[in-house]
Amino acid sequence: PYVLLKTAMTLDGKIASYTGDSRWITNEKSRKLVHKLRSEMMGIVAGIGTVKADDPMLNCRLKSSQQSAVSSQSNIHQPIRIIVDSKASISLESNIVKTAKEYKTIIAVSQQSTDNSQQSKIEMLKSFNVEILYCEEKDGHVDINDLMIKLGEKGIDSLLLEGGSCLNAAFLQAGCVDEVYAFIAPKIIGGEHCKTPVGGPGIELMKDAITFDKVEIEQIENDILIKCRVESF
Repeated sequence: PYVLLKTAMTLDGKIASYTGDSRWITNEKSRKLVHKLRSEMMGIVAGIGTVKADDPMLNCRLKSSQQSAVSSQSNIHQPIRIIVDSKASISLESNIVKTAKEYKTIIAVSQQSTDNSQQSKIEMLKSFNVEILYCEEKDGHVDINDLMIKLGEKGIDSLLLEGGSCLNAAFLQAGCVDEVYAFIAPKIIGGEHCKTPVGGPGIELMKDAITFDKVEIEQIENDILIKCRVESF
């Protein structure tokens, strides 16, 4: 699948305050553009950390007046929600699970991390209409390359990656990101331990940095949107 990584950060590169609050970093117009992106992609991917922290819906919430800008059809396309959750630890009370009968939902779990004690949880998730996708494991987490293969086999050809930072790092490290949309808001929140868009161990030397080209810069009211593609794409 083609993967578009979307992130929103402050001027000092943070995606949340030290308390974890992230609503809202960008302005309303930028957020509407994100919902337009959701309507154009077959799937939307998030990690279990984001789900636990924000309890998101991960659906497309464009208003009816905006439908013509997205589709001539009366119904706005809703992306398949894909949650990367190695140990199937998602809460049954989460918005994702509670709305799985309304929005197609896949939870990707690690074959090696799910044992007999978790099978009852998995069966309960299935009862909520959640589809379980078993993937190979790498470093204790879902193997991103195997996930991509299995999603491709399901006919999912485009994904909007909405992190958080650990999952963004895993996709980048696996070489599975094709394009990046980075929204930057003119705000500074500080905090040396506040999360940034990409986590993980990071690189050792600058020469090993992932580089981009075909850079476009767009101003959305006070926000800045940087669009770029991975050079190897």
